[in-house]
Amino acid sequence: TTRRMMAERALEAIGEFDAETQRAPAGAPILLPDVVINDSTSATKLDLGGRTVTIRLRKGHTPSDVTIEVDDPRVVFCGDLVFNQMFPYYGDAIPTVLTATCRELCSDPDTLYVPGHGSLATNKDLAPYIGLLEDVGEAARTSFTRGVPAAEAAKEYTVPERLGEVFIWSPQVFGFAFEAWYRELRGE
Repeated sequence: TTRRMMAERALEAIGEFDAETQRAPAGAPILLPDVVINDSTSATKLDLGGRTVTIRLRKGHTPSDVTIEVDDPRVVFCGDLVFNQMFPYYGDAIPTVLTATCRELCSDPDTLYVPGHGSLATNKDLAPYIGLLEDVGEAARTSFTRGVPAAEAAKEYTVPERLGEVFIWSPQVFGFAFEAWYRELRGE
């Protein structure tokens, strides 16, 4: 899915793209992944010479996220599923799945989490992030039900103080979030 999405976006960005040579008309290479994990029902274990890591296919931030997990010591590389103390990017998100995936992923008190953005964290550190995902979802569902346009709902939204300080990396982040929620609520 990631490879397909990257190729589609390369095509949108440059107008033409030769999938066989992975080059644009001007000859600039567009590097796409050449390893594909198709089995979404089980984890992929890799032996790195005395240390095994597990690659798990997940969804939420995009339709094709992965986590990389080390058992001893217990460390999970979360990729863009997790933004510690930052508002997440919802551009390709499936919001209900993002919330459910993060709730399940960040539940182990004995794990050190390596977010895609932000500092290392424990599950206790990530509780406000889960709360943020849930709060955005509640606000989006409420405004959608009331018939408030997504752009207007995004302008009205503020992060509750109870969730602590959250870095807003772009003035558009609330808009991305509400648009993603509205797409899902419309069944798109």
